[in-house]
Amino acid sequence: MTEHAIKSGNFLFMLFVVTLSTLPLFGCLGGSSGSSGSTVPAPLSSGSTAPVPSGTGTTATTGTSTTGNVFNAHFITGGTTGFANPGFVAIDGNQNVWITNMGLFASPGVTELTQRSGYNAASAINIIDNNPYYYFFNVRDIAIDKSNNIWIVTNESQLLTTALETNLIELTSASNYALSGALVIPLTGFGKANGITIDGSGNVWVSIFDGLGLMGGIVEFPYSVISNPSATGPSIAASANFFGTPNNLPDPTGSIHGPVKMAADHAGNIWIANYYGDSVTELPVSAITASGATGASIQAASVTIVGGNTGFNSPTGIAVDQEGNVWIANIGNNSVTELPATAISAAGATATTIATAAINISGGTTSFSGPTGIAVDGAGNIWIVNNNYAGSITELTKTSAYSAASAINFPAGAADVNNTPTGIAVDGTGNVWVTNSTIILGPGGGYEFVTYTSDGVTEFPGIAAPVTTLPMLPGVAGK
Repeated sequence: MTEHAIKSGNFLFMLFVVTLSTLPLFGCLGGSSGSSGSTVPAPLSSGSTAPVPSGTGTTATTGTSTTGNVFNAHFITGGTTGFANPGFVAIDGNQNVWITNMGLFASPGVTELTQRSGYNAASAINIIDNNPYYYFFNVRDIAIDKSNNIWIVTNESQLLTTALETNLIELTSASNYALSGALVIPLTGFGKANGITIDGSGNVWVSIFDGLGLMGGIVEFPYSVISNPSATGPSIAASANFFGTPNNLPDPTGSIHGPVKMAADHAGNIWIANYYGDSVTELPVSAITASGATGASIQAASVTIVGGNTGFNSPTGIAVDQEGNVWIANIGNNSVTELPATAISAAGATATTIATAAINISGGTTSFSGPTGIAVDGAGNIWIVNNNYAGSITELTKTSAYSAASAINFPAGAADVNNTPTGIAVDGTGNVWVTNSTIILGPGGGYEFVTYTSDGVTEFPGIAAPVTTLPMLPGVAGK
């Protein structure tokens, strides 16, 4: 375990780096295609209509929320899922569910639960490399573009004493998600990747949590470059815009420090949760789209929000709702922060005015305990996953003005949210999907196995408002 997994005694599953990551890295992989390893055995559904969710898996039982409402949660595992420490989840335009497998002590990769099968574990498609850990070791995050291409970042691909580089990988819908058709973009020259998001213009953004000589960094891969048919992984990496905060500087207010997850709003601004900086940074769309934009010019125009009423403390998850409010999960103090859109878009807005207008939410009936992942449903309700030993999910309802006193907590149970959930997403029929892993961080910073649960995904059928559009909408006029 490296020191970067620990901050003021707080332990964070989604940020941990196993001791193997201290090994030296080799050079970049050449070419633009992936391994000739296993391919997807069958075409994906074009699925425009989702069936009544069955959640078929190893178990399917009923749980009860703290408010007494009965919900039929389905814990999905086994079958052909190949789950190996599932971390994060995303929904494609055909309502297929994609799960990342960190695979620390098993086969890492990506799993698809298909809409056409009713998300049956026996029909799951597990994408791994026949040469274990070659590309997929420690899969950190996932994003899906408007063409249903799957993008993942890996944090040091390595096998025991043989270390390879960290990568940005695209599994293309045109190749039916075959590894032989994957685009592998080496990130070795930047550092260890942690988060990924895609904006409405198709630009791909990667956060570098443990940068090479940096407190943290951000890499932009412009759509004009990654969409070039003749581009290769190394050529795309060479054309990226990269910026960050050097380690040899003091930690100034406004630095990008330990960036983890990111989100793109509908205007094209990029929002970054800085775990070590206890802050959130905005990259304005005006700087991103400016003629001749570079990493340095984007960073110079960035706005970092800290202090005030934010309550930021080891922020991890981040999401933007339909109205432009920015939501942040703080694992350090068991709270959620809202940055109101009215403050962000106000004339003359500054980092200070936004921080002053921030609303920090905790207590009440939230039952926040290690909040990490955060998602927004189609009605603007906020869903938070609590990454602790007895995991749960919490809903902040828009109709209650996100009052902590009106929060709904869905507790752990035999088939609800198993222990140590990490990722959360809402699909087009209002199902809420939560990833569960057998590994969490334990006291002292080491990782532990949780023997009383299994790697898997929990489906809460129809408890949220359906999300009818992909989160990466076409950009609209900037603010």
